[in-house]
Amino acid sequence: MRKTALITGAAGGIGRSFVRELLKKDLDEIWCIDRAEELLAGFTEEFGDKIIPMAVDLSSLDDLQRLRRITEEKKPEIRYLVNCAGMADFLPSVKFSDKRLFQTVAVNCTAPIVLSNICIPFMTCGSHIINMASIGAFTPLPYINLYCASKAFLRYYSRALHAELKKKQISVTAVCPGWVDTNMLPRKMNGKEMKYEGMSQPEDVVKKAMRDAESGNDMSVYTLLVKWRHLLCKIMPQKICINLWAKHLAGFFEESSI
Repeated sequence: MRKTALITGAAGGIGRSFVRELLKKDLDEIWCIDRAEELLAGFTEEFGDKIIPMAVDLSSLDDLQRLRRITEEKKPEIRYLVNCAGMADFLPSVKFSDKRLFQTVAVNCTAPIVLSNICIPFMTCGSHIINMASIGAFTPLPYINLYCASKAFLRYYSRALHAELKKKQISVTAVCPGWVDTNMLPRKMNGKEMKYEGMSQPEDVVKKAMRDAESGNDMSVYTLLVKWRHLLCKIMPQKICINLWAKHLAGFFEESSI
């Protein structure tokens, strides 16, 4: 049995940082998963022979079942599952197409659950599931409400699954960073520059996530600022957080678009 890690969203900024960190571990293979082959072009040359690029559309049940068949055929010893792929849009809810709504929920919520169920039978004592949630999991926020709701779902799922798998000594960690400097964040909206307080670098978030996962923690919260925001979300009425965020973002959208 080959010691294996799976990373979804491997071509993104956080995904690549996970690849670099996992290359330091005692692994035989790293399955680097993203939605299209061209996104993974050059991965083997960049990261070495341990890399197995895999094009998988996580919003497609057929593609997920294809990945299940590959896993059941190869029977790897899965040491890490990193559910890093995600979708996020700064939009009023009514502006989402039905297809985009479906894809967002499928990638952010359904895929991590299906992949966990695929991988857990091949995990042993000391294996880890790492799910990329967000500071947005702590409170509902207008204009990114679908993203926050999906990350809250993933955080709840991760912490409950962690308790379920405790006897098997398999940890599940929900990673909840603040703003991370990746291509997922829009730099401008409607011609106005976006500013993100307390921006973190992907490699710092990933190193903290790996430490927390290997320490058996069910959550990883990076930076004191995000920890402070987490505390505020616990003690402040959610309506206050919602209204403050709505006022902050309302100026980026025309009234006619809401």
